[in-house]
Amino acid sequence: MKNKLFVWVAVALIFASCKPSNEPEEPAVKNEVTVTVYNTKTWSVTNPKMEIVSGASVHLSSQSETLEAKTNDKGVAIFSNVKEGGYSILTVEGDLSNLVNKKITNGVTYGHLIAGVYQSQEDIDGWAYYPHARVGGIKLVDFNGDALIDDMDLVKGTGFGYEFKYKDLNEDGIIDAKDFINGSLQKVDNQVKVTVYIGN
Repeated sequence: MKNKLFVWVAVALIFASCKPSNEPEEPAVKNEVTVTVYNTKTWSVTNPKMEIVSGASVHLSSQSETLEAKTNDKGVAIFSNVKEGGYSILTVEGDLSNLVNKKITNGVTYGHLIAGVYQSQEDIDGWAYYPHARVGGIKLVDFNGDALIDDMDLVKGTGFGYEFKYKDLNEDGIIDAKDFINGSLQKVDNQVKVTVYIGN
């Protein structure tokens, strides 16, 4: 009798484990950073549109990790399943980079970040002072806002912050405890688009 009972219990457990769960599976959430890379060397007065760069190495770095991807034929590098945090982007293709005037401090590369190209003399006059500024030349970011491009403006790359987005379930415009399901907020797709300019 005990053997028959054991067999019935085993069969019941097998069927129970094969039954689909009543709880729906959490849908995959797309947390992406896309980086589009443009070549400043392709800009000219007669053709002021910069070309995209395919095959560039894009390094996405946080305090805890560095991810790498190559740009595709549309000039875009895609990073999936990105975690929340602050990031910097260093992009290299041959002798071109989004950082120029590079210096290494404690094993970390710093440089001036390229913001594009100077489109006109008015553009130069309205920007922070840089002795090598010329129409068609690379435009550098004045990070400390002192109207002078110098060593105080050196950075590790294009910086940005990435945060998850959550569903506003009660549609009150605020993400709070009223939007919890089973004690947690529900993530939604979030794609951050970053533009990077490379040159030398």
